[in-house]
Amino acid sequence: MNFDDMMKELRTEYLESLPAKLNDLENSLNQEDVDCLREDFHKLKGTGKTYGFPEISELGEVVERLLTHRPQAYSQVVPNAIGILKDIHRERSASREFDLSEDGRFTQIRSLSL
Repeated sequence: MNFDDMMKELRTEYLESLPAKLNDLENSLNQEDVDCLREDFHKLKGTGKTYGFPEISELGEVVERLLTHRPQAYSQVVPNAIGILKDIHRERSASREFDLSEDGRFTQIRSLSL
């Protein structure tokens, strides 16, 4: 197996693991566990770009920063971020791109983090 094939397989596995990560995020949101949410978005920030999904890393970075500096905003930010991640998963699973800059929810989240 060459490097490109290996990366393609890893990308597929990463996408397949995303619903479980989303479930974890939803559980942490329901438990109001801001520390766990911040940690999970930190992990997404690191893994997204590694596996070729820079929009996941960008979203993870913005949400992590927001949860660090404005943790009280979690209830308004995290549901939108989870929705965006679900849309990313759907689009990427269908081999389509996802442009965060065109998503109004992301624009709103990013504006809160400034």
